[in-house]
Amino acid sequence: MSLSLLAMLALLTGQSLRLLWPQPIYSFELISSPGVLLGECVGVQRPLVPTAGVPMEPEIWLIRTGNRPQDSYRLPAAQVRASRLPADVLVVQRRNGARLYGYLAGMREDGQPLTAASMSAALEQRLRLSATQRRLAA
Repeated sequence: MSLSLLAMLALLTGQSLRLLWPQPIYSFELISSPGVLLGECVGVQRPLVPTAGVPMEPEIWLIRTGNRPQDSYRLPAAQVRASRLPADVLVVQRRNGARLYGYLAGMREDGQPLTAASMSAALEQRLRLSATQRRLAA
């Protein structure tokens, strides 16, 4: 009894920690619209054991493209042409907790485009400055 309780506790702890740990962001190339999705693969629904005469259901991928319920997709695996882990994807955690996935195309300040040798380093610097300004304003 205690071994099964310990195993259940370990399973629940592992699943709970997975929600807090950053997940890899995939780029899913789809056969149909919207064409490409950026998001986390949060689960896979595998088909049930087939029975005689009943067609097997397809595998379904659960993709989260943000924090809101409408930012989730249930994709049949057959709809995904390809998936990859892009190196240059950007994950922005908004103050309200929502996430935004995308690519850094550039930055503007006072309507003028910013130039830098490393745009990601310039973004990090701006984010630190913004956090400092928010702390000082509070």
